[in-house]
Amino acid sequence: MVGKSIKAPLAASSACARTVAFRLICGLAWHIFCVGLLAAQQLENDAAPTIASPAAVELPQGFDRFRFGMSSDMVEALIAESLYLNANLEDAISVLPRSTIRVLSVNGDSYVSNAHFQFDESGLISIILNLNNTLLDHFALYSYLIARYGEADSLHPRRIEWRSPTVILRLERPLTVKYVARRSLEERQEAAAANLSEAERYREAFIELF
Repeated sequence: MVGKSIKAPLAASSACARTVAFRLICGLAWHIFCVGLLAAQQLENDAAPTIASPAAVELPQGFDRFRFGMSSDMVEALIAESLYLNANLEDAISVLPRSTIRVLSVNGDSYVSNAHFQFDESGLISIILNLNNTLLDHFALYSYLIARYGEADSLHPRRIEWRSPTVILRLERPLTVKYVARRSLEERQEAAAANLSEAERYREAFIELF
């Protein structure tokens, strides 16, 4: 009886030791597996090619070969060579009311219904293209401009605008594209604000006469 009572604890102790050893071996194996898996994932990530995000594309300084700063003579010469504009320039030049801005207006062919080129003393400052909406559509042009120049800087129901330090590009409804030299636009806005302030001063001075 004494022998049997001694053997029972020894057997239980041996079984417990085997269980602990088994658990340690399983834990060690799982640890090795996890470390190997993480290492494999790291190697795969290191081997994967890095895809660079596309660089921002600078807005163009005009449309086609027409560039800001060109003289009206240079623009007329390019119109004569254009596939999209009518070269008949008779009586095409006009002057905006109460302004020194000269406008060269021409009819278009195919994709362009008509175009307007505005000049100040420095040369060409804006290009306005009214497009043929039977051959082009607003969404397709918007999608192309987004793909080429990135997300727009300003969204409006009637106007979508991209800006750079020197250029403003607008897509307007129903289907007009405008290229504007930002310097010229800001100068005109400042002048308009100054004229408005002067008019307000005259108005207040007149009211004070009563």
